[in-house]
Amino acid sequence: MTPHIRPYQASDLDQLLICWENATRIAHTFFTEPFIEKEKENTAQLYLPNADTWVVVDNRKVMGFVALLGNEVGGLFVDPAYHHKGFGKALMDKALAILWREITTGWYHSPPKQTLDNTKPKGIFFTEK
Repeated sequence: MTPHIRPYQASDLDQLLICWENATRIAHTFFTEPFIEKEKENTAQLYLPNADTWVVVDNRKVMGFVALLGNEVGGLFVDPAYHHKGFGKALMDKALAILWREITTGWYHSPPKQTLDNTKPKGIFFTEK
């Protein structure tokens, strides 16, 4: 099977956390063990439920993921065993495609003329020029 990107599923959680931990330990060698354990818990219970997450998989193995929070990339992690194979770039390309679609078809395309407190949103000044 060829690696492909698909939406995160709850059944991916264990593999995703392994991927997250392996990448985190390489990138952040200064993190303490208690901090890593707490962030692993936060990833599962706080971050993932609030993110639009996409995984790159091959033969049901999660090799990396990107988590989108609103119009931002909240996190990008590729298991170090799969570094330098283009998976990080593929995940970022997917994220940018999603974000671009939201920007061109959502709020930025047709911004509201005012907010709930009757003030103009800051972004509207850019779009009105």
